Amino acid sequence: MSDGWDNLIGLDEETAEAEVKGRHWIMRVVQKNKQSMVGTCDLREDRVNVVVDQGIVTEVMGVG
Repeated sequence: MSDGWDNLIGLDEETAEAEVKGRHWIMRVVQKNKQSMVGTCDLREDRVNVVVDQGIVTEVMGVG
């Protein structure tokens, strides 16, 4: 589930974050280099969750 954020896939982490911030959203990395990151259980409709591997966004997990 990407909710329209598929354009982030393939971007480096810094560029992806700039793209997200440019839309006045927040980007949260939920997994980095196959290791889960600490997250919170709060739901935010202005946050996109991504997976990063070797500095590149490989998956958009959704909004929340």
